[in-house]
Amino acid sequence: MSLPALTVGAVIPDIECPILILLFPYLPNHLFLHSLVGALTLGTGLAVLITRVVYSPVMSRVFGLDRNTLDAACEITPVMVGSCAIGVLSHLAIDYTMHPYNPLLWPWIDPFALPGPLVILFGNGNIDTGLVLAEAIVNGLMVFFWLVVILANRRNLWSSLWVG
Repeated sequence: MSLPALTVGAVIPDIECPILILLFPYLPNHLFLHSLVGALTLGTGLAVLITRVVYSPVMSRVFGLDRNTLDAACEITPVMVGSCAIGVLSHLAIDYTMHPYNPLLWPWIDPFALPGPLVILFGNGNIDTGLVLAEAIVNGLMVFFWLVVILANRRNLWSSLWVG
C-alpha cells in the first residue's frame, strides 16, 4: 500500500464540508463525497491528483523530507490508486458509525434514514446526545491510535509516517 495515497484518500471526503458550510449553509455538510458513488469516482480521482501533485511539495517543505523520495512514493500506479480508494472508503466507514445523517448509499437510500449505529446506541432516543457521545468515542479512539503509532516509532518518525 502507498501510505501517502492512503493518507490523502482518508482526508479527501471532508474537503466538501467547508465548501458546503460556506456556500450552502442550508444543506447538510456531508453529501456527494460521503457516498459510495462519490467516494469511488470523484473522491478517488481527487485523492490521486492531490497525492501526485500536492503531497510531495507540501510534506517536503513542512517536515524537511527528501523531495525525490516523496515524488517516487507518489507515482501513479495501480497500488497508489487502490490506496487512495481504500483511504476514501475507510473515511466513509468511520464516518458512518458516528453521524446521524449518512449519504453512504445515496442515491438509493435516503441519507436521513441511515443514522450511524453508535448514534443510535448512545442516543437512547435522542439523536443529538448520540451524536456527541459517538463523536467523542470515535475521535478519542483515533487520537489513542495515533499516539500508539507515534510512540511506537520514534526513530525516523516523519519519514516513516509520511513516506511509508
